Amino acid sequence: MRKSMAKTLFKTVLLLSIPGPVAFSAPVSGTKQNPDAQSVPLIVGAKVGLANVESISDQTIAYGVSIQYPLDQTIQVGATIDYWNKSSLGIETQQVQMDDLSFGGHARLMFNKAGATLQPFALAGLALHRFSVSIAEETDSEDPKIDRFRKVDDDVAGKLGFDLGGGANYDIQRNLEANGEILWRKLADSTANFDQLVFSAGLSYRL
Repeated sequence: MRKSMAKTLFKTVLLLSIPGPVAFSAPVSGTKQNPDAQSVPLIVGAKVGLANVESISDQTIAYGVSIQYPLDQTIQVGATIDYWNKSSLGIETQQVQMDDLSFGGHARLMFNKAGATLQPFALAGLALHRFSVSIAEETDSEDPKIDRFRKVDDDVAGKLGFDLGGGANYDIQRNLEANGEILWRKLADSTANFDQLVFSAGLSYRL
């Protein structure tokens, strides 16, 4: 009988001792979580490329900076500032200098694959273009290109445009990635005739 009572007591003590380690291993309500586990990093980047602009025969170098904010694993929203300048537009006997400073907002759809270092994406957005034109030696030229440049120069309010494109990011290391992009920039004002196709490459860093 004593052996039976001893066995029963031993089993009771064993059962009571099980919840102890479980309780200590469970998270305590109200404790602070590791902020690094839940933080979503901003992504800043810079790029350089070639812009093919309608009404301009030669390509021009384009520069840009961007900031991205991931909403989740597949969608990012961001803002961009882009600039290009062309200072050797020889039309008849006149020299025309033109530049474009644009401010844009866009969304990216990321095609993520677990373990992949290459991440393709598609993007769409809007941009406000501020064109500036300088025409040396003003004459009464009847060249329609000159007239078009004059009209752009008079439009100081800027021009709204639509951006469509795609590209890919390549992970170099944990927070650094290289990227390439093709961007079609369509102006809402079709009379300006300065739509652009831009090929660019750059680097991005997760803060």
